[in-house]
Amino acid sequence: MTTEPVPSSEELPPAALATAPMLLIARLLLAGGFAFSGVNKLFDFGGAVQEMAHNGLPFPSFVAAAVIATQLGGSILLLSPRTSWIGAGLLAGFTAMATLIAHAPWSDTGPIPLPQSVIFLQNAGILGGLLFAVLAGGGYRQLARLIERLRAR
Repeated sequence: MTTEPVPSSEELPPAALATAPMLLIARLLLAGGFAFSGVNKLFDFGGAVQEMAHNGLPFPSFVAAAVIATQLGGSILLLSPRTSWIGAGLLAGFTAMATLIAHAPWSDTGPIPLPQSVIFLQNAGILGGLLFAVLAGGGYRQLARLIERLRAR
């Protein structure tokens, strides 16, 4: 069974150009939370460092700076159709790691792990949206070209 690749917004046929604004809205919605969080951490760097330390991460200042750069840089890259797949990929990797480190339901020590389970599942949904954005943004073509180049060597 083969599947057809999802076209990027730059490859949409003329009849489907009306969907381009919807793709932009989707990218804005995906990027918004990460951008807000990154700006918040930037203006409260001490709080961001404490959050990293609370989660047991080594070198919390360095990790906090990397998180801010990833959230802001990934959000900016996600907004452009040409670079959206890179931004979505960065934010997907970040979301997967942050979810496993900070929101794993099995690490909740409360009587009911519901709060972490809800956040875990919400982040899983965001991760799904980001992975779709990688594909819709042309990431599959870029990865295929990279694999072709590596095989040719």
